[in-house]
Amino acid sequence: CKETSFSGNMILEHSSVGVIVEAGGRAKLTQNQIKFNSVAGVKVNTGGDALLDANTIGGPQVSPGSPVNGNTTAGPSTAGGKTAGTGTTGTAGPSTAGGNSPLQSISDDSTNTLGPTLNGHPESSSSASRQPIGVWFLENATGSVVNNSIIENGCVGVLIQSQANPNLQGNGILRNGGDGVCVSECGRGVLTENTISGNKVGCTVSSGGSPELEDNEISSSSLHGIHVTGPASTGKFLGNTVSASSDAGMLVTDGGQPYAKANVIKRSGKAGVRVAEKGLGLFVENEIVRSECGVGVEVLDAGSAPDFEGCKVSKNGGGGILVRTGAAGTYCTNTIFENFVFGVRVDTGADPVFLDSNEILDTVGSGIVVAAGGLGTFRENRIIGSGVLPGGSGEEPGIVFSETATGGG
Repeated sequence: CKETSFSGNMILEHSSVGVIVEAGGRAKLTQNQIKFNSVAGVKVNTGGDALLDANTIGGPQVSPGSPVNGNTTAGPSTAGGKTAGTGTTGTAGPSTAGGNSPLQSISDDSTNTLGPTLNGHPESSSSASRQPIGVWFLENATGSVVNNSIIENGCVGVLIQSQANPNLQGNGILRNGGDGVCVSECGRGVLTENTISGNKVGCTVSSGGSPELEDNEISSSSLHGIHVTGPASTGKFLGNTVSASSDAGMLVTDGGQPYAKANVIKRSGKAGVRVAEKGLGLFVENEIVRSECGVGVEVLDAGSAPDFEGCKVSKNGGGGILVRTGAAGTYCTNTIFENFVFGVRVDTGADPVFLDSNEILDTVGSGIVVAAGGLGTFRENRIIGSGVLPGGSGEEPGIVFSETATGGG
């Protein structure tokens, strides 16, 4: 089918969605400003296909007369002269920006009737609130989102649901009120080389989501950099840099099971990687470094049992790897070095397995601490040089067993 193109428009302040791409529709949106809409800036419905290139989607409140960016529920869209979902004839609304109606609906009908004006186009944007969702893909929708600024939306920058499978590359997904990107309800998607910064959570994967994220920069999240949650939630995370998250750089909960390889997770507030509430996952060759006041890896709660292989866990202010009560997991061929307080700590009732040449080196504190009632198996590891960094007393033992600790050899 033919492609409908929109360029250089301002699509603002609608009581629902700024742009809807319906089933069978193909749209190309370039260098538009799409903001202050009540539900979403752009929504790609079942079977729709959209190319978004160099648009500004979302933004802050502005003073009257200023250029505007930002979005705030969806009214009727029109597709080929009919109101979507009703089969009734639509009425063309007045032209306001670049010849387009405030609400555009794009379908497989190349004539493309303009949608109605639902909220008018007020003289001032000063009272407009931020739109909740910047870009929304659902129900097998596809498309490419390239080099856009998706900024300061009230809730989610990009929402991918219901087996939608878009490609996102080179976007700035910045300062959204909730998730920068949310992939849920079996959504997929491939995200490469995006800058995802200043959001509450950089990327959340839930309810069976399974995206692939590669070579993205995820930074300055006010909560977590990445959160994978739910027993069917997976995803591949490859070569990303996750930095300066206030809580955890990567959080896995409620049976989530990601595959994370060759990521750099650094300067996290409380934990580089935290696995909790029966969380699982395979972590391979990641660098987990410089959690200033927290631990590199924290595993907690009964049923939590991740695998860490070949990771470097270093220079963390609160310790290297902490396995809390009831948790387990398998840890092989990791290098755990130059951490403060401890290299590895096993709390009461925890039962991890450390084997196959883990190296626990140069700890300012003890190399391994097994608390009273702690379990675990440690085999063929190297524990060298506890307490040798500046600030260490040189007197910390390599291994500490508290009373009744039962760590295995």
